[in-house]
Amino acid sequence: MLCTFSFKTTCELKTAIYWTILFERKLTEWLNSLPGGYFNPKQEIRPVPTENESDEVFYGVFAKEPISKGELLNQVPWDYILNDEEDDPSLAEQDESDGSLRCGTARNLAYEMRNVEQSKFGPYIRYLLNQPKGVLPSAWSKKGKDMLQEMLGGAAQKIPPLEATTWLDDDWIQSCHADPSDDIGAHAAMQVVSRADDDLLIPVYDMYNHRNGKWYNTHMKLNRGVNHVVTARRDIEPGEQIHNSYNMCDECGGRRNSYGTPEIFRDYGFVEDFPQRWDLDDFDVMIDLSKDEETSDTLVAFQNKPKDGKDTEAAKRMLRKELKRLYKVRHLLWENEWNNGEPTIPMNEWESLWEYHQAVVDAISYALNALANDETEKVPMNTIDATCSVESCAGDYFDVLDDEPDEIKYNKQTCHNREIMYFPGYYALENLKTHYQVLNFAFRETDGDLCLDLEDTLQICSCYRPHYHEYSAHFAARFVNDVRRIIFIGGGDSMLLHESLKYPNLEKVVGLELDQTVTRKTFKYFRTQPHFDDERVEWWFGDATKSLLLLPKDYWASFDLVLVDLSETVMAFSVTEDLDVFDALALLLKPDGVMVKNELYMDEMSETFDHTLQIFLANNPKICSQTMAFGSNGVDFFHQPVMNQDVETLLLPSVEDLKDRFEYFHDYRRNNAKDDGKCDVGKKEKKEKEQGRSAGILHVVDAENVTVALDSSSLEKLILAAAKEEGFTPVSVPLERPKGTETGVVIVVFQEGYVLARTWGEHKYCALDIGMWGAFVKESSFQKNLVNSLQAKTVSAFRVIVGGMYGSSTWRDDIDTIGPQIVQRPSCDFPEKPEIAFSDTVAIRMLVDETTNLAASKDMVAAVICGVKGQDECVGVDVLEKNARVSKVVTIWTCPNLPLDDEDPDRLVKMFECEKATVSFLKEALGGSETFDYVVLDGSTPLFMGQVMNSILSVPKHRDSILHEFNIFVTWSSKPKTEKWQRNFLERYRKDILYDPITRAELKVEKGDETLEFGLVSSGDLAIFHNLHTLEKKLNKRLDRAGSPSKVEVVKIQGGLHQFNHDYNPREFPHSDYDQAPGDKQYAEQQPLGREAIIQFELNSAKTDAVMPDLGGIKTILEETLLTSKYEVKRSETYTGIGEGALMVSEFKEGSVVLVWDGRHHVDLNLFLFDDRKELADDIASKFSHLSQETLQVGLRDDFPRGLGRVVNFHEDLVYQGLETFTERRPYVED
Repeated sequence: MLCTFSFKTTCELKTAIYWTILFERKLTEWLNSLPGGYFNPKQEIRPVPTENESDEVFYGVFAKEPISKGELLNQVPWDYILNDEEDDPSLAEQDESDGSLRCGTARNLAYEMRNVEQSKFGPYIRYLLNQPKGVLPSAWSKKGKDMLQEMLGGAAQKIPPLEATTWLDDDWIQSCHADPSDDIGAHAAMQVVSRADDDLLIPVYDMYNHRNGKWYNTHMKLNRGVNHVVTARRDIEPGEQIHNSYNMCDECGGRRNSYGTPEIFRDYGFVEDFPQRWDLDDFDVMIDLSKDEETSDTLVAFQNKPKDGKDTEAAKRMLRKELKRLYKVRHLLWENEWNNGEPTIPMNEWESLWEYHQAVVDAISYALNALANDETEKVPMNTIDATCSVESCAGDYFDVLDDEPDEIKYNKQTCHNREIMYFPGYYALENLKTHYQVLNFAFRETDGDLCLDLEDTLQICSCYRPHYHEYSAHFAARFVNDVRRIIFIGGGDSMLLHESLKYPNLEKVVGLELDQTVTRKTFKYFRTQPHFDDERVEWWFGDATKSLLLLPKDYWASFDLVLVDLSETVMAFSVTEDLDVFDALALLLKPDGVMVKNELYMDEMSETFDHTLQIFLANNPKICSQTMAFGSNGVDFFHQPVMNQDVETLLLPSVEDLKDRFEYFHDYRRNNAKDDGKCDVGKKEKKEKEQGRSAGILHVVDAENVTVALDSSSLEKLILAAAKEEGFTPVSVPLERPKGTETGVVIVVFQEGYVLARTWGEHKYCALDIGMWGAFVKESSFQKNLVNSLQAKTVSAFRVIVGGMYGSSTWRDDIDTIGPQIVQRPSCDFPEKPEIAFSDTVAIRMLVDETTNLAASKDMVAAVICGVKGQDECVGVDVLEKNARVSKVVTIWTCPNLPLDDEDPDRLVKMFECEKATVSFLKEALGGSETFDYVVLDGSTPLFMGQVMNSILSVPKHRDSILHEFNIFVTWSSKPKTEKWQRNFLERYRKDILYDPITRAELKVEKGDETLEFGLVSSGDLAIFHNLHTLEKKLNKRLDRAGSPSKVEVVKIQGGLHQFNHDYNPREFPHSDYDQAPGDKQYAEQQPLGREAIIQFELNSAKTDAVMPDLGGIKTILEETLLTSKYEVKRSETYTGIGEGALMVSEFKEGSVVLVWDGRHHVDLNLFLFDDRKELADDIASKFSHLSQETLQVGLRDDFPRGLGRVVNFHEDLVYQGLETFTERRPYVED
């Protein structure tokens, strides 16, 4: 809407002003002539004054007289607003619905432009036809667009705006299927981009210029079908310009959050005045820039900033690097694209490019300075002069090649898949809020595909179950000799359990899950059985940080597979003083076992394990692709063969069907725990003098078809006998009850815990609750003894993590029998070696020679970057000149004028000169027709020359002109601990290429105490893992034959960013591919007999004065809760002497409740109700909290049914009889 004109003569300027004002005045006169049209005569259109006289003129609407708040400024009747409704609806049928450009509006405008003389919008159309072309970056020349994209960062773009030049090519020509040669159509499309309000082109309204802050003084209201109205949002003084806002308006919606100065430049073609908003998303920074009215200082306000010190340092590092890149782009473009006082692109594009460039530089500089810890970290502002000299324009853009984190965002979306967000054709099955999260189930009517999401984040669909669960379980298992023990964390949908049970020698599979509602609801819809009745299966429901503390000693370092599906937030929760959840989970693994974590987790895995692997799976339904990370201390994924476990799979190919055993491999590392500082983890001995966190276990058992007597007396004796066998100490021995006083409920309390048994004699069913707050090492055997005594034919069981008991008689003993055991850790046997320069030149020569076999060409053109000519020996040249596969060797000697240190005052000028001279030399050496297949950065090369070559290679056009598409880079360091810049040189090159197939590998060569790091980068090799494996074998054989004592090992392989999948066409699997019969049978046999709820109360952290009630107070709260719920208590008992706390039991006709107080700050209610409606249990929980004066609040909660038929679901769930009976059709996601 803001239009800029450039004119070369005063005559042209005056003529343009005359015609522009004429068009605009005619337009306002036309609006006033329309029925219902109005343009307030207190306004006028005139040129906007500028600080300095210039040829740039643009126009605005100004107040001639005082305008009052709320006064009507203009009104446009609906019939004179262009929209996207077309006379021929078929024109829109081929439009791509995801396109942001309103195709119909653009086509309608193009039609009116072609028929301007007959158009009812005549004056408005003439006004639009008079607007200059090429204002928006999308309408620039091809070269101008390319230069802008280069300035923004090209394929590695980190600064906004995204899609800066795509409105014409992608949206208009492709999405709207427009004719590329139609100039009027293109002009119309650009006018719609920069002037339309969604689908509407509103005459005169688009003449109000944009500015935010105090300058924004209008209010817009659209009455669809009636009119569009603009009023004054405040009093406006004469001479004041009247402004609209393109992103902060009252109706701007989501634009207010992330749409700022960069997007306005993209969509309107100008850099807005202050205030500005910059959403630098790749740097986790969003700032607002404004001017202090008194001091004129620039004010920086963060709308988003890094969360902590570590993130802040990372953001500053990335911002500084981006600033250097922008300096370099400026230097190169001015040097190469400004000739004889003229740019190589149209002047308006050149000026706009540099105006935006300066705005970006300023924004990054302001952000950096606002994040700086002190003055020394701040960068200078406004250092550019008009001529863009080397001193002012270039800056020191040379990379120091020091260590830096890999900050590439590898989770970038790899396909255009609308189903990621919108799920067309899916309908909602159920939406519910559990105590922990929101669950959504949905189905696709056409094929019955089922989906589950948690908190609006997709978790799984039937159609890609094999893609996730088969690779999680079975890909990892291929590195394990015999899978016997598996533990999974977070797989509450039972799908990992389904895969785990396929292993014929499986002895135990343990599932840790917070929310058992997930388990029960997925059984309802997916029929994924939780197998509570399988004695090999253990479920532990509860907070993972507590569950891990209660796992028995013999669980640690015992599992072949540890399968993890948790968020990064949960992984970082503390389990002990030394261990977070991830560290603790790693300790569950056998030395030769494998741990798997979904998504990107290579760095975290590498800090914990000796060997790590990351695989990449393309073509995943819904989610495009996925990554999995694997870790082990005993399994070397690169060197160890894979084994076929002979389990049945739908998608994962057998070992025999793999292209090679490295298929799916993307990254690999052989880690050094000593270097990573992980050798001291968990070394602290447990010497607790006081009891720490107190937690307990509730073992829930459903015993069906019991063959022993279920009267109270018999049950009590049975329980006491089993307890005596374990050595438990009863708190009180129940009295013999006369026959005929059966209550159906038996409770026996020990110093170590309690047993609650509820029986249904007519069904031969007994529901057991085995609560343990001590002697945990005996918990499992106690449960087995009880179950065996009941002689039940069907037993279902799971555990719930509950509160414990302070002062428990066994707590000191329990410390050594449960919780994380530091019985295995990464290898810390690496000896400390002195840094001795590697001396085996035979090995170096063989490495250079052998790596030429990685190059694609058999007639190679090679380059060797060497030290100073006449001073340094260049091994690479000597080796390659003797290699039969190399037809030409170009030697790149270090520039003789390069400085020897950073203190040289002419360092920058010399490095600029060296860079320019080297580029010229390379062009001449290659003659314009050849490119390098193989490049050596010789060990004789100094750092300064490495910096120069890094700078050259960071420029895409230089890389494209001197390097073959398939190329190999190699270098080495004889002192890899202290001389790392060679490694970092290769890493920068990998990041510059960015996208796969690009791979950097590190080879460690050892000769006694001497170590050489040989690095290489391979571009274009799709079989690089196989080829590196072959390379390692060949090198060791050659070295052995030559009598060299050196040994070579590949220790790191790092791939690039995954390519966008333009041919995305994933294989989907129907729900019916999984046998539903066993689940259907169990679902149909269920007979729930009641609801049990374990409701855990903690002190209310929101109440600063919250104090835990004493035993009498807690008892009163319980009694009043039951009384106000109208439950008539017929039995009430209180047990003490079990530690610092107490246990209370109350029985009533409708059910029972067992209360356990840990003696300090935790209360558990174990509530059972025959009526399994959830609202009844909710009412008890609410009343208990309320009657405590809100001192106690619910922390954790578990609800589950008790009953027959291996019950999993409540009555309310059993009404569902399959998709064919589900008649409601509510879209899963509103499009």
